Amino acid sequence: MKFSKTSIWVIAALSLLSLGSVLVLHLAGFRFFTIATPSMGETAPVGTLIVTQPQQSYNKDDIITFYRSGSVYTHRLTKINDDHSYTTKGDLNAVADSLSVANRDVIGKAVVIAPVWGWVWRAAPILLIGWIIVYLLSCIKRLRERWRWPVRIIGGTLVVILATLILNPWLRADMLSIATHQQNDVRLHIVNTGIFPIRDDDGNRVHTGQTAIVRATETDAQGHYIYVPRPSLGPTGVVFALLWCLLPLFIALLVKLPPPEEEITGLQLVHERNRNMMLLAIIILFEVVLLTVQLSSLAGFTATIQNSTNRVQARAYFKCSEATWIRSQIRPNPQPYFAWALNSDHAANPIVTDLSGNGNHGKPSPSDGSPSRASVSNTGCVRDDRRVSVFNGVNACLTHGTSAEQKVNPAPNTFSLEVWFSTNYRSNGRLMGFSSLYEGDYNGGGQSDRHIYIDKDGRVVFGVYNGGIKLVASKAGVDYADGRWHHVVATMSPSGATLYLDGNRVDTNTSMTAGENVPNGGYWKVGCGKLTYWKNADDSEYQGPKYFKGSMQYSSVYTTALTEQQARDHYLAGAL
Repeated sequence: MKFSKTSIWVIAALSLLSLGSVLVLHLAGFRFFTIATPSMGETAPVGTLIVTQPQQSYNKDDIITFYRSGSVYTHRLTKINDDHSYTTKGDLNAVADSLSVANRDVIGKAVVIAPVWGWVWRAAPILLIGWIIVYLLSCIKRLRERWRWPVRIIGGTLVVILATLILNPWLRADMLSIATHQQNDVRLHIVNTGIFPIRDDDGNRVHTGQTAIVRATETDAQGHYIYVPRPSLGPTGVVFALLWCLLPLFIALLVKLPPPEEEITGLQLVHERNRNMMLLAIIILFEVVLLTVQLSSLAGFTATIQNSTNRVQARAYFKCSEATWIRSQIRPNPQPYFAWALNSDHAANPIVTDLSGNGNHGKPSPSDGSPSRASVSNTGCVRDDRRVSVFNGVNACLTHGTSAEQKVNPAPNTFSLEVWFSTNYRSNGRLMGFSSLYEGDYNGGGQSDRHIYIDKDGRVVFGVYNGGIKLVASKAGVDYADGRWHHVVATMSPSGATLYLDGNRVDTNTSMTAGENVPNGGYWKVGCGKLTYWKNADDSEYQGPKYFKGSMQYSSVYTTALTEQQARDHYLAGAL
C-alpha cells in the first residue's frame, strides 16, 4: 500500500482531530446516542444521531435522554410534576410513559438531532474493524505488492456489504399494531424505520419516521402474514443508490498502483511500513474511543397482555382522523356517512370536506353563517390538527349537503352521532341533530329530532320523539359545560339508544328504537336546530338557544350503531 507523505499526514491529522473532538465533547458532558426504536416518530426516527448535554433545568417539550432500569431512553418532556420529576412521552406513542423520570436520571437534553447519521455512527466500528482486518490480510508477505490494492478494494466492499446486512438501514418497516381481519386480508399500522422512503397501498411516499396503513394478503408456510416494504426512491434516491454502488469503481480508478517490485528499495519498504503502522495505530485508537462512547437510545411501547382476569392493550387508533377516515382504519370500523374534521378555513371556503370518501360535504344553509376557525393549544384530538371550528351561538351552523336536494330520506332509525366539543355555557344550543328543513326550521315549521344538546345543568342529552319525548342523558351533578374538551357518541338501533361520554357508557334506554317520522326526509345539522318544547335531563322544559356556542372538532354520522368498544376506541384516538 503506497501512500505519499502528505497523504499520511492528512489522514493522521484528521484521525487525531476526530479523536480529540470526541474526547473533548465527552469530557464536557456531551453524550452520543443513536435512536434504535421508532417511538419518537418523525422528530427522531430510527437511525437518528442524538447528542445530549446536561442542563441546569429542563422545560416542557424538551427532548431528553434518561436512564431507566439499566437502559437509556429518549422521549419528549411533556410535564414537570409537583415533586420536580418529569412526565415523558414518545411522539408516536398514544399515552405518556407510565413512570416519571427523576432529575438525577436525566442524562441531558438533545442539542443535536441528526436523522440518518446514527446509521453512520453505528456502522463506524464495523467498518473500521473490517478495514483493519482487510488491511492486515493484504499485508501477508506471500501476496504480491501489485495485488494488495485490489484485495483492499474488494475486501473493503465486502466489509460495507457486511455492515449493511448487520444494520439493514436502507429499507425497513416496523409494525405498530395489527387489525382483526378477514381471511387472507389484514391491515397493518406500520412506521418506516429505514433510510429510503417506502410506498403505501395508495402510492403515497412514506418517509422515515412516518406511519401508514398497509394491507397484507400473502402468508408463509406457517400462516404468518408477509409484508415487504416497497421502495419509493425518486430521482435523488436513484442517483444516490447508483453512486453508492459505483463507489468501489471510483476508488479503483483513483488509486495509484505501486511501481514494480524491482524498483522498490529496502529502505523505501521500511519507511512505507513505518508510516502504515503509525496510521493503523491511530485508527485502532480511534476505534477504541468510538466503541467506548457509543450508546443506543431505546423507547417504550405498549403491548397486549392477557390473562384470565385482566386485559391491557395498545390504542387502536393514534389520531381522530384514523378513527373516522375509512382509508386509515386499523380494525373493522363502520364507514361514516360523513366525517368532518371541522378544521378548515370557512371564510376562504364555506364547504366542509367529507373525510369518509362518500362525498357528503357540508356548508351553512342560506340563512346561517359559517363558524370561524381558531388555532388553539388545547384540543380534543391532541394528535391531529390544532385548528378547531368556533360556533358563535348566533348564526353559525353547518348543514349536511351542499344544496337542498341532497337530503337523507327516510329519516334513519339506526345511526350514530359523534363529535368533540368544548363550551362554558349551559342550556346551550344543539350540537348535532336531524331537521326536516334545509333552512328556517328554528322557530315555527319543520321537524327537529334525533339530536344531542346541553341542558340547564350542563348535562349532555340525546333525545328522540316517538309518541313522546324520550331521552338518554349524562349523570346528574357532572357539568360538561366546563370549558374542557369532551367526546360524545349517541347511538340508536332496534336494541335501543345509548349515550357515551369520554369513552364511557353513561346511559341506555331500550325503548328508544325509533325517532319521529319525517315523511320527506331531511338533513343532519351541526351547531343548530329547533329545540322548542324539548326537555332537560330532569324532565323540566328546555329554555336554551337555537345555536350552539363553543368549539367543535371531528363530527361524524354513521348509519350503524357504534359498539361500546368502538366508541371508546374513538375517544382514545384523541385523548391523551
